[in-house]
Order: sequence, then structure tokens, then C-alpha cells
Amino acid sequence: MTRRIERALLLALFCGWATSRASAQGPPDLGTPVPSPEPAFQGIKHHASFMISGGFDLDVFGNFIEGGLGARDGHQIAVRQALPWPSVYIAVPRRAQASVGFGVFQHDEIVARASKADYVGGVIDDIGNLAGTAGNETVTIAFSQYHERAWEAGWRHYLVMTRRVKQYVNMLYGIRTVQPISGTYSTSGPEGTLGTLRLYDESRCKTVSLEMGLSVEVSHVGFFVEAGFRWQQKLNRQDNELAAWSLQPVNNTGLRFYIPAQFGIVFRL
Repeated sequence: MTRRIERALLLALFCGWATSRASAQGPPDLGTPVPSPEPAFQGIKHHASFMISGGFDLDVFGNFIEGGLGARDGHQIAVRQALPWPSVYIAVPRRAQASVGFGVFQHDEIVARASKADYVGGVIDDIGNLAGTAGNETVTIAFSQYHERAWEAGWRHYLVMTRRVKQYVNMLYGIRTVQPISGTYSTSGPEGTLGTLRLYDESRCKTVSLEMGLSVEVSHVGFFVEAGFRWQQKLNRQDNELAAWSLQPVNNTGLRFYIPAQFGIVFRL
């Protein structure tokens, strides 16, 4: 009986010592908790995007005027050569635009876009000749400014899509409304200013664009850059005033082809 009591006491003492030892050492180390992985980006379906940007129109192909031979008051007048757009509107043409998109699929949006462009007209010296009263006189033409407003609609497809980086392609069709454009003719001789002739009436030009874009975003805001190729229909010729000098060939121009480049901010909802 005494031995059983001694064994029970020894067991109780051992259990108490073990418990106090474990309490002193603290709870067992289960390791550093591992955060759960961020859920994968699902896409843009049923989400809206807004883009505001500014940029340039960099011409590749297309003439603004052509050469021609005519007569004014019995004196021969000539425009010697064709001029492409960059030769007339010498400063790099600037464009401001805004667009809104809505996701119809996880990687696709329908897009609507509005833009405006204003180019400063140039003064082209020695563009032609006039057989005037003082003999062979050089001709200068001062062109009016280019004012345009545009509306476009189309499709945007995302080739690469993560939360931070998105790469996409735009395919858009639209109408550009261009205000009338005139040229004021003058000579180096005693005739001075010969007059102002309208080259183009108000024009509604069809346009088609194919562009690539890249955006870098944090949360719902980011920056983007776009560049591509744009085709624009020819301007609406006005021959009535040019016919007085038999210079109708001067505005026999064709389509315009240029590279749009844009830089801006994107917001997503």
C-alpha cells in the first residue's frame, strides 16, 4: 500500500514538472504563416475603361496639293510641284482624344472615341511662277489652318492581360469632319496679293485605324501609349474659285495615310 502511494506521488510530481517546463518554453513553433496567393486576374467583362490622351499625326503618304498650270488676267501662272502634308503644315500636327470602352468578353471591349486636331497653316515661298508685268515673278501661297473633329467606333482586343500590364490592339472606323481650307496667293512683283482661293470645302472623310497599345496600371489608374496606322479619305474638292484661274488640277489629291501616336491616362471601373 505504501509503495503504491509513493508511485502515485512520483507520477504526479513528474507530470507537474513536465507541464511547467512546457509552459516556460511557450507554444510550439508552427512556422511563418504563408499568405494566400492573389486570385488570378479574370478579365474586363462588364467593366468600363476611360482613356484621355494627346499626341501627334505623323504623315507617311499623301499630297495636300498638286502642281498645275493656269492663267490670271491673261498672265500665265503655275504651281510647279506637288506638296505632301508635312510640307504645308510644317509643325508636327497635334491631336487630343478621349475614348470609352466596355468589356463584352474577358479580353475584348467595344470602343467609342472622339478627337480633335488643329494644324497651323504654313506659308510656302517660291512654290510657283507668274508671268506678270515685271516678267517672271515667284508665287507664294499662305494656307489657312486645318481644323478637324472626329468620331470613331470599333473593337479593342487584349493580347496580354495582367493586373499591372496590358497589351492590346485597336480596330476603329469613323468620320472626320474637316473645315474648309483656302490658299492666299501673292507674288514678288508689283501685283502683290493676287487673291484667296478655296481649295477644299467642308469635308466628311471616312477613316480606318489599326493601332497597338500598352498600358501599365496600379489599381484602377494607369498610363498608356498607342501607335499604329490610319487611312483617311481624300478631302472634298472645291473647283469653283480655282476655275477662275484654270488651276483646278491643284486640288486633285488622293487619300492620306499617317501614323497616329498617343500618350495618356487610363481609368478602369
